[in-house]
Amino acid sequence: GADWTGTLGMAAPLAVGLLLAALFEELLFRGFPLRQLGDAVGRWPATLVLAGAFGIAHTWNEHAAALGVVNIALAGVWVSLAFFSLGGMALAWGIHFGWNFGLALFNAPVSGISVGLAGVVYRPGPHAWIDGGAFGPEGGIVGTVMICAGIAALVGRRFFEPRLWVT
Repeated sequence: GADWTGTLGMAAPLAVGLLLAALFEELLFRGFPLRQLGDAVGRWPATLVLAGAFGIAHTWNEHAAALGVVNIALAGVWVSLAFFSLGGMALAWGIHFGWNFGLALFNAPVSGISVGLAGVVYRPGPHAWIDGGAFGPEGGIVGTVMICAGIAALVGRRFFEPRLWVT
């Protein structure tokens, strides 16, 4: 749309709301639970269990479908890798917030939740398996590719910074 004044006025409250939502989910699915479970059973099993729980927790979101839930679980792996990296909770929280805020700025649904920004129109295409449809980009193969790119970026850092292999 042409009128961005409404969007700009909503950006700050939206950012605060999404910061708090991302922090809540990171504390619930990463943070203390991931650290404790990781110490008890190992980092990979803990990551997979809590990423699965993260995906399942989003099954009740509007327009949730199988690929969207799988992608949310995959995003749980991504932010868990961030959590276990040198970036810790701050990096996991930042990735989570950045993803959600980026979608919201373009008025794309965030895990099926529409923010309804003024001045921006998001129109998914006719194939929800590609762009996620009403669930938003996280519900389609585009989301899968982008989340995998995020995972690759974190894992790739380890090849260029050998000191990260010891963490």
